[in-house]
Order: sequence, then C-alpha cells, then structure tokens
Amino acid sequence: FDHNLYDLPDSQRPDCHRLKEHSYRSVYGRLNWNLPAPTITCGFDTMGRGRFVHPGQRRTLTPHEAARLQFIPDFHSFSHVSDKKTMLVELIGNAVPPKLTYVLSLEVLR
Repeated sequence: FDHNLYDLPDSQRPDCHRLKEHSYRSVYGRLNWNLPAPTITCGFDTMGRGRFVHPGQRRTLTPHEAARLQFIPDFHSFSHVSDKKTMLVELIGNAVPPKLTYVLSLEVLR
C-alpha cells in the first residue's frame, strides 16, 4: 500500500511461494479500483488464494463485498446460512452471478 503496488514482490511472499518457480502473480495481489475484479472463488477470504486484498484497505474482501462483485443484490439475505463463515464464503464463491445466468438463459431460449 505504501508503494502503490498491486502484486506482492516475491521477496515478501511466504517460502512456500517465494522459493519455487511460479507464474501466478495474482496470489497475494490487491484489487485495483480501475480494473475488472477477478473471478470470485471460495478463497476470497484468504490472501494466498488469489487477488482478494481490498483495493484501499489492508484486509481481504468481506463476504458482503464479494457478493457485490458476484452481482448478488444488497437486499439478498444470507440469514439461511448458519453462523459459520466457511459456509457463507463457499456459498458466495460457488455462486453463478445472476447477470451471467440471465445472459445464458437468453442464449438457451434463442
């Protein structure tokens, strides 16, 4: 954040990622306000599983923010999900965005 970086330099990554050859720059990456967000997966609550660091704050995305990126409307209630954060993260990460469902449905009906 202090140096306006969006990809964590290899020198600052944990040994498990730093000490071996890799091509996944997005792991430990920060979202950029001016670029499209990556695909939201069940790993959005962990820095080591993709580009899921908030663009302006030193933390990963919240379930509410990830749901917004999936185009799940704010009025949608997740009250049917138990208290376990893991279940909520899986529900959001495995969701098919409603806009994608709509477009695919139109193609099927065509």
